[in-house]
Parts: sequence; structure tokens; C-alpha cells
Amino acid sequence: MKKAENLGEFALLFEPEPLSEKYLSEFYYDGTMPIRMNDKDTSPMNDLFKSCLLARDRNAHLLLGHKGCGKSTELNMLKLRFEKAGRKVSIIPCLIEADLLGLTYWDLLILLGKHLCEIAKDSECALPEDLLDAIEDFWNDRETTKSSSDASGLGIKGRISAGTPKFLQLLQFFAEMSAELKFGFEKRNIIRERVRRSAAQWIGYLKEASGHIARQLGGKQPIIIFEDLDKLSPTIAWEIFNYPLSQMPFPVIYTFPISLSYDPKFAGLESAFNSTHVLPMIKIRTIDNAAHKEGIDTIINIVEKRSNLALFGDGALEHLINKTGGILRDLFTCITRAANRAENRNSLKIELEDARSASTQLRSSLTKRIESKNYSLLKNIYSGAKYKNQIEDRAMLLDMMQGLIVLEYNGDRWHTLHPLIEDFLKEQGELE
Repeated sequence: MKKAENLGEFALLFEPEPLSEKYLSEFYYDGTMPIRMNDKDTSPMNDLFKSCLLARDRNAHLLLGHKGCGKSTELNMLKLRFEKAGRKVSIIPCLIEADLLGLTYWDLLILLGKHLCEIAKDSECALPEDLLDAIEDFWNDRETTKSSSDASGLGIKGRISAGTPKFLQLLQFFAEMSAELKFGFEKRNIIRERVRRSAAQWIGYLKEASGHIARQLGGKQPIIIFEDLDKLSPTIAWEIFNYPLSQMPFPVIYTFPISLSYDPKFAGLESAFNSTHVLPMIKIRTIDNAAHKEGIDTIINIVEKRSNLALFGDGALEHLINKTGGILRDLFTCITRAANRAENRNSLKIELEDARSASTQLRSSLTKRIESKNYSLLKNIYSGAKYKNQIEDRAMLLDMMQGLIVLEYNGDRWHTLHPLIEDFLKEQGELE
């Protein structure tokens, strides 16, 4: 696939989704990190890469970042780097494989088992008879697993090589069980209760499986990445991360809501993990509210990797960048909407009127997330530099960050209003 040369191709090339592995070489722009970090020699993704390659008794890491800042694309690129270093990696897209509105710690443990088995299959690693028998016995006496896959019919005997029918049947068993966790209601709690009551036993099986895989791969441990956990509600996030997710001996990366790093509880959580990394947004403003040319140019370069810039009329792309605040997912959504509107007008390019229409739709969505009681906090953040670092009302700030009403940029980690919220408050007479 090549970059767009007409508006009809924008819908595919500007999907508000992370770049998949097959498109990274064509559309990934590798110049964002110096702008994100305000330092050409610092990269959280490089640091995360090196941390995961160290041999440790436990090897768990947190990655924080705003929704839509590009974490998923960076994680896909990180996966390729791990694979070039000889590591086997599996990314778990929790938005697809789990129910984020009802996610539990026990669901994550089951998904770890499923994906370790998938790594074993893909890397053609065999698992020993006694481990597979133990896994079979773990589920064998449970009505829930018999309803989704007949565990007693697995017939796991001898050393089961990856790719054999019986090993594939085990994978199917995991797939059906995880489907129960996402879509089922009647059996979901029974499955979770089985793991909850024997969590130490199940974690032992995970450690044993990863050890067998590593030994057959020359000592190189498998790596698991949990995506989408940064989209969890604060209540569910704290409940899940209250459990010992950091105890796996193989590298595990968890995304985490950046807004919760402002909660005092985060200090205790962070200490349980080997490392914590923050992927900042690409700032388009300075702390004194001036345009940040390097950031704007960086986002233009990202867009140019996917489309011919001649498809944007005067001021159209700049308007969309300035009104989306460096949130790449929102930018791509607005570009797609603007392209659709331009096509409806039989135009060959996105004009400023199309860009304004798209940003107005986004503003309508954002303004639904605030109330008049939030205005005082938002006005203070807007009013001067001293409030951009200050935490005036922690609970309200967390809510505003969670809803992308307040954005956070790099350097000293200062706050600013989403540009469209700023426009709205000015129209309401709340800001000068």
C-alpha cells in the first residue's frame, strides 16, 4: 500500500487505529521521540527495550501515555525490535480479547496462559507431558470448561509438540474459554473463581511454561505486552493492579492510565514494577501558549508519510493539528471526516471549511465531558504558568485528564487545555 493520492484513500490510510506490523516500514515516522521528550538523547521506548532484555527473577514494566498519543504504534514497532533481537513476542489487545468494563486480574492470568501457548506453537516449542497433564487437571473437573471445550477429551499424553492436533486443541480450549470471559455471563464467574482459588498454582504453571519456551529458544525469554489497559476506568485499574502483576519471571509490559499517576496510590504501585516509562504527547504549544513549530512540523511529517500534502488546501491541515492538541487519533479521525465532507462537495482536496466542520464535530463530543463545576479548574490551568504544574483539585484533574479535556506535555510535565475546550470556554465568556 502506498500513501494516499486522492481523498478516497484517506478512510483506509487515516483509520484512527495503530499501524499494524505490515505497514510500519511504509508509514511509521521515526522522528517523534526528540519532540515528545524535548531531548534527542532520551527515549522511553529504547529504555523499555533494554529493560526487558535483562534477566531477572521478575520482569514487569509499566508504559503510560495519553489515549491516542501513539502508544500502540510504538508498541508494534517495539515488538519488531524484540523479534529482531531473537525474542518471541505476543501483544494482547485487551479491547478485543477481554471485556474492559468488567475486566479482572484473573482474566489477565488466563490470557497470559493462552498467549504463552500461542508463542510455543509459533516458535515450535514443545511442552512437557507433566505440565500439560497439570493444566488439563487444573480445568478438568470444572463444569465451565466442559461447557466450552471438553477438557477431558484433550487426551494430553507424552510430550506434546507445537502444531500437533492435540496441542491445537489445547489452544482452541483457551480461545473458547477467553471468549466466555468476554461475551459469556453464566460461566464467566466460575472460570474466574477457579483461577482465584488456585492463583499461585496457575502462576506456577505460567512460570514453568515460559521457562520451557526460553530453554528451547537459547535462553531468550518470551515477552507479553498487554495493550489497552490504559483505557480502563480508574476503579477497575486500581482493582486489577492491586494484585501482584509484577511477579512473572518473563518480561511483561502493561499499559496504564497516565492520569492515575497523579494519585498518591501510584507511588506504591510503581515500586512493585521493574520500570515505569511515559510516552508523552507531541506538544504543539509551549508552556506560555505559543505555537511549538517543531511539534507542528513533526505531525505534518507523520501525515506526509500517509498522504500527499497537496490534498490539503491552504490552512486546512494546520487547523486540524492546532485543534487536536497533538492527539494523533483525534487528528486522524478529523482528517477522515474532513475528507468525506470534501468528497461530498466533489472537491479534490480538503479545504479549511472541511477542516472546521470536522473539528466542530470533535468539539461537540469533548464539551459533553465537562460541567460548569469544572470551569474554575480549567480557567486556572489556562490563566498562567504557575497553574500548569499545580494540582489544585486532584480528583477533578484526574477526571479531566481521563477525558482528554486537560492535556499533559513533556519536560516538566505541565498541563494545558485541549484547544477545542479552550475555544468553547472563550465562546461561553469564561476565558478572555
